[in-house]
Amino acid sequence: MLRAASAMLGVLLLLGCSGKGPKGKVVFQSNRDGNFEIYSIHDDGANLQRLTNSPSYDVSPSWSPDGSRILFASDREGNWDIYSMQSTGEDVKRLTFPPGANTAPSWASGGTKVLFVSTRDAVNGELYMMNADGSNIERLTRDSTVKDSPVMTEDGGLLVFAINDRMGYFIASLRLSDKYVAGLTPSSYNAASPRISPDGSLILFSASHAGHTGIYTMTLAGENVKDITPPNEDCRTPSWRGSAREILYSKNRGLYSRSLDTQKEVTISTKGDSAPDWVSF
Repeated sequence: MLRAASAMLGVLLLLGCSGKGPKGKVVFQSNRDGNFEIYSIHDDGANLQRLTNSPSYDVSPSWSPDGSRILFASDREGNWDIYSMQSTGEDVKRLTFPPGANTAPSWASGGTKVLFVSTRDAVNGELYMMNADGSNIERLTRDSTVKDSPVMTEDGGLLVFAINDRMGYFIASLRLSDKYVAGLTPSSYNAASPRISPDGSLILFSASHAGHTGIYTMTLAGENVKDITPPNEDCRTPSWRGSAREILYSKNRGLYSRSLDTQKEVTISTKGDSAPDWVSF
C-alpha cells in the first residue's frame, strides 16, 4: 500500500511539473501609471507589485540569477545611470555616475558583474563591465558603432549585443579572448534585444523583417535563424522563461508567454508593459 501511494505521488508530481513548467516571477517596465516605472508580477498574472516610484523614467530591469536584486536604468538624478535594488524595491543603490549616460544593464558572471552601455568615453556608447557594487569599471569595446542590450554567456567568454550601423540594427558577438566582433544578422533585419538561452545554445531576439516585427532564434554563430512568432503580430523585447523552449515578449502594450513546442500563448498583463525578464521561485 505504501509503495502504491508513493508511486501515485510520484506520477502526480511528474504530471504537475511537466504540465505547467517552472513557476516564476517577471520584472518589467510599464507606463501604466503615467511614466515608466519598474513592476513585478507572477508569470500567471497574479501578485502585481510596483517596485519604483519616481517622476523620472525607470526602465530596462534585469533579475540577478538568484532573484534577490534587480538592475535598472534611470534618469531620476539628472543623468542616465545604473541602479540596483532588492526584489521588493527596497535598498536602492546607484552604481554609476557621470560623465556620460549609462544604460542597458544586465547581470554577468553569476551575478557578480554588471554589463552596461556608456557614453563616458565615446559619444557612440561603448560596452563596459563592473562589479555588482559599481566598482572596477572596465571598458570592453573601442570602435565607432552605437551599441545596445549587451548580454554574456555563463562562462563569460562571449558577449552578444545589438549594433546600430545607421542602416538599421543588427546582432553581433564579441569573444573577449581575441576582441573579435562578428556580425550575426544583416542590418536589414533591424534586429534588437538579444538574449542567450539558459543552456547557452541559442540567441533570442526581435527583428523587423518579412513584413512584421517578430521574435527569432538562432545559434551563437548566427546560423539556423527561425521566426518563432505568428505573422502579422508586432512582438518585441523577448526573454527566456525557464528553458530554451518557452519565451516571454511584449505586444499590444502587454506581456505574453509562449511555448515553442505547443505554440500556446498565455496573457500575463495588458497595461502598457514591456521589457520582461523572468526568474524562478
